[in-house]
Amino acid sequence: MAACGENVGKERKNMDSACRASREGRVPCPHKDCLGNGEFYVSGAGLDVHYRARHGSKPDGNTEKAAEKMLHRLCFAEMKEKLLEIEASEQAGEEYTVTSVALTAKITATRPEQAAKKAGIILHAGGFLHSFSSAQPPYPVSVQGKNKEVHYDLWYILKVQDNMRFPAIFCKPTYVKMSLEKHQSQDATANNSTCLPIGETDIEDPLEECLNKVFNLQSFRPGQKDIINAIHTGENTFLVMPTGGGKTLCFTLPALLRKGVAVVIVPLLALGTDILRRYEEKRIPAVFLSHLTAEVTLNTVIHDLNSNTPKTKLLIITPESLVNKPVVWGCVVGLKERGLLEMVVVDEAHCMDQMGHEFRPTYLQLSKLAELKTQIVACTATATPTTKQFIMTHLQMGECRTFHNSVDRRNIQYSVRLKGKTREACHGQVCEAVLDHKEQCGIVYCQTVSDVKDIHYHLQENGIKTVKYHGTGTGQNEQVGRQSLLDWQRGLKDVLVATKAAGAGIDKPDVRFVVHLGCPSSVPDYLQESGRAGRDGRLAEAILFYSPKDKALHVTRIGAIEEETYRAGAVRRLADVINFCETELCRRKVLLEAFGEDTTSYNCNKTCDNCLSLTVAREVVLTTEAANMVRCISAIRHTVPQPSSSLLARVFLGLGTGQAVKKQKLDELPEFGLGKNSGFNLKICERFIRAMTRAEILEEVLVPKSTTQKFASLHILPGRMAESTIRNEVHVTLFIR
Repeated sequence: MAACGENVGKERKNMDSACRASREGRVPCPHKDCLGNGEFYVSGAGLDVHYRARHGSKPDGNTEKAAEKMLHRLCFAEMKEKLLEIEASEQAGEEYTVTSVALTAKITATRPEQAAKKAGIILHAGGFLHSFSSAQPPYPVSVQGKNKEVHYDLWYILKVQDNMRFPAIFCKPTYVKMSLEKHQSQDATANNSTCLPIGETDIEDPLEECLNKVFNLQSFRPGQKDIINAIHTGENTFLVMPTGGGKTLCFTLPALLRKGVAVVIVPLLALGTDILRRYEEKRIPAVFLSHLTAEVTLNTVIHDLNSNTPKTKLLIITPESLVNKPVVWGCVVGLKERGLLEMVVVDEAHCMDQMGHEFRPTYLQLSKLAELKTQIVACTATATPTTKQFIMTHLQMGECRTFHNSVDRRNIQYSVRLKGKTREACHGQVCEAVLDHKEQCGIVYCQTVSDVKDIHYHLQENGIKTVKYHGTGTGQNEQVGRQSLLDWQRGLKDVLVATKAAGAGIDKPDVRFVVHLGCPSSVPDYLQESGRAGRDGRLAEAILFYSPKDKALHVTRIGAIEEETYRAGAVRRLADVINFCETELCRRKVLLEAFGEDTTSYNCNKTCDNCLSLTVAREVVLTTEAANMVRCISAIRHTVPQPSSSLLARVFLGLGTGQAVKKQKLDELPEFGLGKNSGFNLKICERFIRAMTRAEILEEVLVPKSTTQKFASLHILPGRMAESTIRNEVHVTLFIR
């Protein structure tokens, strides 16, 4: 009896210290002679020393694994006993029965989610839960209360507070079984759909009721209800709404008022994860499928969607997972055949035009959506008229309803600054701009991964709490990247340094500044990225560091595009964003005009650097200079068929020092130096050439890399309006400070 009591005492001692040992990185010895002795050793070296001294042999890999398993069992038992002791004295809340494969317990909590998280603490101690960021499958538990039964998926996440990391339980509801009255929608055209069960009171307006009960909002934003009504009545809809304008609500609310499933296509993992997080906060039954989705989770989702009463209301999915996985596409087709596919939403629809042609051809395969013959809703914050027409044609949206809210963000102040001549100087400029907003939340966008790493390092050296993100395709570990974004979004870090991979999907309201090192590839890209600032409606700043040399990086990228028509469009988009960087006029007007908005009576109210400048830009008439420029390009092409803008500028100004000028004997042309008296320097002359390109007097053509040409390059040719310009029929001006 004494020996038995001693063993029980040792076992109790072992249990009482197991969790503390786990935190300290210690493990018990798994040898049969040491079981229950209450001793813990430093994992690795400490266990090795003990094994050699006590058991006369060297531990192997299996010994370490056995020690870890034993520690998990001890932690599990310890946490279960402690929690049950707490539960015995708990008074507030309802008693829930929590069941899983490894655990059955009565837990008192104020709500089912709290009960699930309490159980998760025990399961985490026992080593049953995976990390949420590991992309491993969740651990399922069932929470049974008086009125409802809720099934949850559990993971653990590492939280950081006061520089200490500690685990917390993350749970996602997957199934709710409860008795709630369903209400019939007033709209007879919405496929006889029924409302989401949101209460038991009479409903006068299901849209208003859902807005209040599910989203905790009292009213719609201006124009929002018209959009929602159009989608709710089943019409194909194209929606352009600025970042932060509430476009997600526009398609989510009608989807909840239907009996079936809505499919939401997103371009990025970060965006899909963010939308799912927001849905989970509102208790909206949604799932997100991507290439990282575990097989067991995918099978569970498919099984639910193949039923006649799917619990999922919104299926969020990447285009690759929808088009390239036959089981998923077949599931969506099955939903349509059973009358349960309510709509397909293409979120960030502008990606179809850009990504589809450049590096994600799967986006072009979304034309398959027309086969479903279902309602299509296309949403974006940045669609130019050309992009909009491409999307509508490609998706065969027909006579769809179109809503185009102004993309203007009045609370963002825009400025463009000239980049330093060296890489170090540029990095110093960015650090200085960030330090001007010290302890404020911000984003720094870089064009290359190397710049991301260097800026991140320099900011850390200056005491800025920062993280970096450049995506898995450029060598960053997926788990590390997602954790970086998570730390920034939770406010644990102030500044995110990233490539455009961290574009769509960032929904953080308190971003006070966005800095760009180098110009983006298009005005829509810039508006999308700078629009991450000031989503809370407060004043924010967008700063772009620019150099004409930025163009070369984009030319290389565009040169890799195979389709000639799209390649020409990419060149035009690049010219538009360079015009934004170089303009002496109101930058806000340039942004809005790129989206086809009327700026005739627009007032910037001094929210861009040009309108704030004390120096007024003067308009210079250059009709004669334009005619002479056309004469120069025509003369040069007899010797150099594909001249660059730099070469044209040198010949126009009569600068005979360039190697290409001397080699081709261009300084002997009669047209050499026709612009000597224009008063231009080389920089202004190249700006003038770009202005003539936008006026179609000259044409900028990209010649891609080939067997005869080592690099992709841009060349200048006479444009559609060249002959009219020579006859002085075209009025050409340039604004100069």
